[in-house]
Amino acid sequence: LPISFWRSPNLSPASESLTEVRDLAFSPDCEWVSTLDGHGSISQRSASEPSGPAARTFQARDDAVELLYSPRGRWLAAVGSSGVDLWDVGSGEASPSAIEVEGRASQVTFSMDDRYLAVASAQNRSAPS
Repeated sequence: LPISFWRSPNLSPASESLTEVRDLAFSPDCEWVSTLDGHGSISQRSASEPSGPAARTFQARDDAVELLYSPRGRWLAAVGSSGVDLWDVGSGEASPSAIEVEGRASQVTFSMDDRYLAVASAQNRSAPS
């Protein structure tokens, strides 16, 4: 999916478009925009120059399809069907904490104070015979 960035309020183009982006997320302070490509690679760029070079990169699980910042911006989560990779971007930690789930991760949310992460998973169940 190609992504283009536009600047409000007059919606003028803010940068060239990025290609092969599976998902993207702005940090709550609007300082960073992170993009997830089709191979689980995450690039964190300055929101003022989103098509510029990545300030930091992270590697998520291959099946990651969603990026999510916590409300206070300390955590960045990459959600895949097998679980969640979680980075403490406030500290600059490059290694994720991996949260594995039984079944398929379907919904993820942070508490407003960044202290909790909730992951809902759908388990594969066969119909009773």
